[in-house]
Parts: sequence; C-alpha cells; structure tokens
Amino acid sequence: MSQFLALLGVLLGYTALKISQLWPGHAVFAVAASVPLFLLMWGPSFLHRNHAGVFEKPWFRVGAWAGSLLMAVWATFVIVSIPLDLVSAGVALVRPPRPETVRAIRLALLTASTALVAVGFLQVVRGPRLRRVTVTLPNLPAALRGLTIAQFSDLHVGPTLREGYVAGVVEKINRARPDLVMFTGDLADAPVASIAAHLEPLRKLNAAHGAFFVVGNHEYYWGVDEIVAKARELGMTPLMNESIRLAIGGADVMVSGVTDPQGQEMDGHAPDLPRAAATPSKPDLKILLAHRPGIYPEAEPLGFDLQLSGHTHAGQFFPFSLLIRFFHKFYRGLYRHGNLQVYVNPGTGYWGP
Repeated sequence: MSQFLALLGVLLGYTALKISQLWPGHAVFAVAASVPLFLLMWGPSFLHRNHAGVFEKPWFRVGAWAGSLLMAVWATFVIVSIPLDLVSAGVALVRPPRPETVRAIRLALLTASTALVAVGFLQVVRGPRLRRVTVTLPNLPAALRGLTIAQFSDLHVGPTLREGYVAGVVEKINRARPDLVMFTGDLADAPVASIAAHLEPLRKLNAAHGAFFVVGNHEYYWGVDEIVAKARELGMTPLMNESIRLAIGGADVMVSGVTDPQGQEMDGHAPDLPRAAATPSKPDLKILLAHRPGIYPEAEPLGFDLQLSGHTHAGQFFPFSLLIRFFHKFYRGLYRHGNLQVYVNPGTGYWGP
C-alpha cells in the first residue's frame, strides 16, 4: 500500500507540473486542480468497493464513465509528454525554446490525446468484434478437424461494462455456434454482490461440449471464491490447477486450467501447472487455459498442443499498444513455441480507461 501511495504521489506531482505548463499560474493552483482530477479517476473504484449500494445509482454511473474517460486522456497525454519533456530538457541546455512554442506543442498533444480517447470510446460503444483464427495442428484426428473454440477473456464486468455489453458478447459467441467456449480470466472488476445481475447473460452461453473458466489476477482483487462460485452457477466449469477429459467425435480432448500467480499467497491457489497437466494417458488434443501468456515455456514440455491466454489487452490503447511488446513477448494473436501454439486474446472488455 505504501508503494502504491508513493507512486500516486509521483503521478500527482507530475500532473500538477503538466497543468502548470499548460495553464501557467501559481503552483498551489496546479496542485489544487490535480487533486479533484485524481479523485474522479480513482474515486469510483474505492467508492463501490466500500459502499456496494452506490453501484446502481445513476450519479455513480456518470462518475464512473467520466473518471474512465478522464483517466484515458490523462494516461495518453502523460505517456506522450514524457519524451517531449526529455527532449525539451536536452534542448534547453543548448538553447532554451520559447515558452509559448512549448506550450502550443503541449496543447496540441492534449488535443490529440482527447481525440484518440474519443475514437476508443466509439469502439467501446460498438462492442467487441469476432475474429476467426485457424490453428493447424499436426496429427490431429479427423474427428477434431474443424473443431471450433470460442475464446473470450478479460471481460472486466464492473462500473462501465454492464449487462448490455455482456449480452452482446454472449450473442456473438452463440451466433458462431462453437463446440467449446473458453474464458481465460479477469471476469470482474467489482464484487459479485454488485454485478450478479450483469453477469446473468453468461448463463445463456451455448456450446456443444461446454464452457470452461480460469481465473485471472483481477479475480483475486474482488473475491476469487465468490467469482469462481458464480462462474460455476452460471454454467461454466472452473479449472483450478486441474483438467477435464472430453470425448468429441470419438477423439480424446484434455482441457487444463491453471490459476493466476496473483493467487500464490492464498492456500490452494498457487499455480501448479504440472498438476493441471498430469494425465494417465496421452490425449489426442491437449489444451491449456492460462490467464497470463508467459507460462508457455513451462507448458510446451508438458505436451500441450494449444495454449489460450489473455491479460495483455494488447496494450489496450495507443500509445500503450506500442509499448506492450517490451513487457510481453507474446501479447496479441497466434504464436508458436516449439510444439506449442499460443493464442493471446487482446481482451473482450477493458480495464479502467
């Protein structure tokens, strides 16, 4: 908690600096303007965590949307401002630039950041798109050729992603008529008590051979036991360091699920891939569900053919979409590691901004 508060303090100070550069004035004004901005960006999360009753209040929904959009503008502006500040500091050592020129550039960056967020908002309103990906596996039995898996991930049902959005996701999945449905973590961004009604559309998921669920890191922020129980009650099969065998057209399919590293401090929740992979006989197809894609080096020697993951959001929005590759080797789409193929879902929902 102390580290989080320290980071928050640094960001608050940098935000105050940006405000003073955009609108020159007394430093006290810049700090005073930064505080309500931060309260609007982070306040809704703290509020509904501690006061569940506010979740359905109209004023809370307005505040949550305003905070998310403001956070997106702020985050985009900050990340594009840092290089400018570094360049400005270097140039100032040789020849200080004119203040009005620097201010004009910063205003242009703020305008561009706002425009990018507007584009992102329109994409959210449109809802997620269905992407069809063909995975070719060697020695696949004829009975499994054409097997369809609908993967969705990182739904983050919470203050701004609610029942209507979830229903749209379910409709798209069912329209594809999949053989299997796989959810790869981060279902909730609120306690189950607040979002139970908004999760109800998931009950209508329809797949010939079932729907399966693994936890992500956000499950541990909002009550993992309650979320797993709710997923089970909605008709999905949670896989917590365990596997299930399915007979599909006479072929043997093994689906394994591993918990997220966020759970390693809880009894029975530390990821245990060898346990999830254990099998008395070799299946025709061995699939791993793991929220974070980085587990692939351990998964490949254990004989998995396909790993489905999420977590990265592919950076979620520009310019973070350019930076994500420096943190995750596999961050979006289909990859190969030895005999293992890894597909990373860029997120069916979004977190925060």
